Amino acid sequence: MTRHELEKMTVVKLREEAMKYSELTGVHGMKKEELVGALAQLMGLPEEEKPKKKQKVKKDVSKKDLKKDILSLKGKRDEAIQAKDGKTLKRIRKRIKKAKRSLRKLAVA
Repeated sequence: MTRHELEKMTVVKLREEAMKYSELTGVHGMKKEELVGALAQLMGLPEEEKPKKKQKVKKDVSKKDLKKDILSLKGKRDEAIQAKDGKTLKRIRKRIKKAKRSLRKLAVA
């Protein structure tokens, strides 16, 4: 049995599995993560760590430029709303969202 299979099991099944080991105490008070960790340790399963994704940030773009871009896009968005142009509106909203994400990433970095 692998750690992945343990994580896919329900809490009830994990508790039943944990009851087979006399070394584990307080099984009914444990949360799922605790049960998985304890069972994996008893079974000698290795820890599985998910690699963190690196955030891509354009280095040549400044916060000021992004804010200007967002402001101009908001003006275009308002025009598209008045013109009732749904296709353009959707495209502009996606660009605004992407620019805001970039701005947040830049603030963190």
